[in-house]
Amino acid sequence: MLQPDGCLLITVGDKAGTRTHGQGRLVRAPMPDVTPSVLVGRKTSTGQKPWANVVLAPCPVTEALQAGCGLKAKSARTYVKNLKTLRQICGGAGVQDLLRNIDSTLKTVEAAVVRCKLSMWTHTAYYSALLAAIRHTIACATKAKPAFQAARDKLQAAHRKVHLLASQPALQYAATNRMRDGWMSLADLCSVRDSLPSGSRERLLLAFATHIPPSRNDLACVKIYNHTPTEEELVQFKGNYLVLPATDQQAYICYRCFKTMRSLGEVKVALPRCLVAECQDSLKMEPRQWLFTHHANLNKPYCNSAFSRWANSALEKVCQRPVTCTLLRHIYSTAAQETYDLSKVDCHDETTIALYKSKLLSISRAMMHSTSTFLRYKFRLDEKGQPAQISIHVVHPVPRCTPIVPAAVG
Repeated sequence: MLQPDGCLLITVGDKAGTRTHGQGRLVRAPMPDVTPSVLVGRKTSTGQKPWANVVLAPCPVTEALQAGCGLKAKSARTYVKNLKTLRQICGGAGVQDLLRNIDSTLKTVEAAVVRCKLSMWTHTAYYSALLAAIRHTIACATKAKPAFQAARDKLQAAHRKVHLLASQPALQYAATNRMRDGWMSLADLCSVRDSLPSGSRERLLLAFATHIPPSRNDLACVKIYNHTPTEEELVQFKGNYLVLPATDQQAYICYRCFKTMRSLGEVKVALPRCLVAECQDSLKMEPRQWLFTHHANLNKPYCNSAFSRWANSALEKVCQRPVTCTLLRHIYSTAAQETYDLSKVDCHDETTIALYKSKLLSISRAMMHSTSTFLRYKFRLDEKGQPAQISIHVVHPVPRCTPIVPAAVG
C-alpha cells in the first residue's frame, strides 16, 4: 500500500512460509525512483538489463515461496528469481500489486521482452512464476481467491499464447542475434582447435566438442581413471568419469549426472584415438585426477556454473566471437543432420536410410537428448552457411508503459 509520504507499507508475516497473509508486522520501504525509459529500454553499456539496479522492498509472497510452500527447493528458487526480475521490470511493485494490475503487468512485460530481445521461454517463465505465486501462496487464503481469479485467467491465457508461439517448429530452429554473431561451421571449429598449443585446456575443451558430440556443462567434475572403475569406487564417487586405460582397451567417458538422466539413464560415449591423444597430451602437461580443474588448484574440479563461466570465456577468447557451450551443441547438431540428411537419400536405398537413422540416434543419445529434441537443435542455414534470420517474437508492438503503482490505501 502506498503511503502519503511516498513509502510502501508491506505486511511481513512473523513466520515465513505461513499461508495466511495480512498478519504480522508492518515495514515501511521507500518506493524505487525509476522511469519507464529505464525499465523497458535496451541493455546498458555494461551489459546489464536496464532494470538490474531497481531496489526491491520485502515481499510476503516471495518470502512464502522461499520457505517452500510444498515446492521442491529448486522450483522455489526459480520462481523467486523470476518474480524478483518481474518486480524490477515493473518498477519494484509487490507481487500482489502486479496481479491487481494484471493488464498493465502483461503490457510492461511484453514491452521489456521485445525491446531487450529476451527469448520466448524466458517470457513464459515469468508468467509461470506469477501463476505459481497464485497457486501456492495467495490463493491459499480463502478470501483472496475471488480477487485474483480474473488475474489468474488472464495469466493462463497469456501463458498459453506465448507457449504456443515458442513451441512452433519454425521458432525452435531460430538462432538468437548473439548466436548468429558467434556462429562457426564445425570445420572452422576444428581449424581453431588444431591451431591451439597441444595439451592446452582450450584445445582439450574444443576436442571434446568436435571429436565427439558435445555435452552441456557435464565436463565440469569428471574424474579420470586409468582402469575400469570397480563397483566400490563407483559407489564412493557418483559423478561422471573418464576411463583412459593404459592398455589397448577402449577409452570412454561415462555420464551419470546430467539434466536428462531420469529419462535416458547412464550414457557411455567411446573416445576415438585422436581424442585419447589429446587427453594424454593435456595430462602430460598438467598431471591431475580430474578432466578440468581450477588453474590455481589441480586437485579442485569445477562445479557446473564455474565450468560454464570459464568455458564460455575461453571459447570467446580463442574463437574471437561469442561462442558458448550451448552454441557448440547447435553447431554439432546442425553439421550432423546436414551430413546424415534423410531427405537427400533415395527412398529405395534402405541400407543408407538405416545407417543414417542409426547415426542420428547414437549422436542424439551421446548429446543426452531425445531424438525429437536433437532434431530441433538444428539451425536452418542460408546460402552463406549462416543461421537464417527468423523472427522469434511474434508480438504486436506496445506503447511505452509506466511503472505499476501499488494500490493506494482505502
